[in-house]
Amino acid sequence: MTKYLAPDLGSLTESIRQITETYKEPDNIHRTQQLELLQSLLTNIPAEENRHEIMLGSLIFVRDSIQAEYDQYYLSRFSYFYAPTGSRLFLLAETALAMDGKNNTLDDQSRFIYLSTFFNYLEKNKHGFSAAAEAMTKQARNNLNGKIKQLCFREPTVGAFRNNFRQLPGKYQEHCANDSAVYRILSYLGIGGRSARRQEALRCIEILDKRCRALEANAEEKEGDDEPRDYFLRRAFLLKTMQEIENEYSFRSPENSYLYREIKRITNIEHSSKLSNNLKEADFAKLYTLICDDLNSKEKMEFWKKCDVNYKDLRKIKNDIINLLKELNEPKDVMLTSNKTLNTLINKFMDRITVTIAQSGVIFAIVEMANFLASSGISLNVMLTIATPQNAAIIMGSVWVLNQCRSSANSFLTGMCIPVIAPLVQAPLKMFSKKPPSFEKNPTLDDNDRALIKALHNASDTIFSAQEKLQLAMLFNLDKPESVPVHLRSIANGLNG
Repeated sequence: MTKYLAPDLGSLTESIRQITETYKEPDNIHRTQQLELLQSLLTNIPAEENRHEIMLGSLIFVRDSIQAEYDQYYLSRFSYFYAPTGSRLFLLAETALAMDGKNNTLDDQSRFIYLSTFFNYLEKNKHGFSAAAEAMTKQARNNLNGKIKQLCFREPTVGAFRNNFRQLPGKYQEHCANDSAVYRILSYLGIGGRSARRQEALRCIEILDKRCRALEANAEEKEGDDEPRDYFLRRAFLLKTMQEIENEYSFRSPENSYLYREIKRITNIEHSSKLSNNLKEADFAKLYTLICDDLNSKEKMEFWKKCDVNYKDLRKIKNDIINLLKELNEPKDVMLTSNKTLNTLINKFMDRITVTIAQSGVIFAIVEMANFLASSGISLNVMLTIATPQNAAIIMGSVWVLNQCRSSANSFLTGMCIPVIAPLVQAPLKMFSKKPPSFEKNPTLDDNDRALIKALHNASDTIFSAQEKLQLAMLFNLDKPESVPVHLRSIANGLNG
């Protein structure tokens, strides 16, 4: 939808003045109250308030209130007699808003931004229309739920990510300071936030932050404002830490780790497996290049030595990254569950039943059914949730067979089976074939997005909760406009292409 072009403050003020002076409808109490509201705004808005957006919001409020009045007659048998254009004040409000019904219409985002500012003003001044304005603003916000959800899957902006990365060790230590006696005892067994592994990870984060600050200050090593090298170095190390924690938590969810939860919030990455190998490889490669360069430079090694990191320690980090890069390109078992131990047991079980299935003569049809399930992007959790116990076993068996027996399938027999079976399998599953959103596919941040982020941040907590605002603050720098790095956009363009 085309962005709404609002009139300037001068013409808007003049239009409201003319409405209050020329329009009279004393027998209609609703119109009288609406006129009194507009009249009060002409003189009572303090200089420090956003006068322009408040006035726009007030006219939208009046217009939409009249629209709601007429909509209640929509289902009546006399509905053709009722239309909001029958109200002169409705038409005057649309004219003042420069809405022509064709080229300049009011989009949902603009409606929310202006109504939110208007409601904030009414709420602060305890105006009688506050309740009605709040309800209307909430509805406008609900109309943007899809857009807001997309924002929540965006890549963090450079400034926000740098700040959150820098603050991570301090926040984590504060959390550990409040540990119970049980957790303090467990730390001696290498369990919990006080364990040597977590403390070493935090120390590396602090050191890497210092190294990245040096990159920011060194003009020769900068890659440009649109591609800050330090951004990807920081994220690569956090990805490395995420994967290490995921590997540690074999029986329990990694969500039990406070450090893991904080890294999720900072990076906006739900799980390392949710990212494409292209993105992970690109990040790890940058960190690997930095470490290799530093290992080969006596001058740069002095920095690491001052931070109590010797040549051997740095080589270990380098080797860890090499292993991570190898893992990305190695064939793996079918990941039926995030629990590594349970997944291994399932794979072993499926390995045994594969022989039996192969002897049954229906392997060819199952292989192609499994191929559809695996390539469609359907979450296994979704499939298992909606399946009966018998069907769940078939689904898991099909995915396993695909990975173990595909090479031995007879293409001729498959060609005869699948034209009949495939439509029966695909039809009921199409509704589940959408993949979850990812910032890799939608990384850009334009002026409209920034305007909405600012409006959401400034909105009343009854419209956009404090928890939701905190999530936005973790992703975006609210003090100045920023975009995501070019490096990520190029990866996303490749994925979309």
